[in-house]
Amino acid sequence: MPVATPHPFGSQSPPVIPGPSPRRSPQRTAAYVFGFAGVAAVGVGSYFGVAALDRRGEAEDLCPESPCTNRDGVELGDQAFDNADRANVLLGAGAAFIMTGAVLYLTAPRHRESSALTLAPRNRGAVIGLYTKF
Repeated sequence: MPVATPHPFGSQSPPVIPGPSPRRSPQRTAAYVFGFAGVAAVGVGSYFGVAALDRRGEAEDLCPESPCTNRDGVELGDQAFDNADRANVLLGAGAAFIMTGAVLYLTAPRHRESSALTLAPRNRGAVIGLYTKF
């Protein structure tokens, strides 16, 4: 008949004293910054793209033929081109920032070293243990 051996820590699990909390790596922080900046740039670029389409529609209403002889139509056409240029730059930069953030995030170290200190009472003393995870 097998004999039951007592658990070294008794019936209780040992108390755990947490080690220093793992901090986010600077590479992950940079990934978040690039990602958020990219999303903001895409948002602002989208605004300028919609504004360009709106101005173009207004210009075409005033000047259905080319070349345009209506002064307001010409001005609206110029505004449409300016907004389209802004939209193209911001959408391109936003896409580049988002891709950079994704690469930084995916190549960042996943875990930092973590450790825990345990203290377990024994019959005539205590057992101290240090557990480390890489």
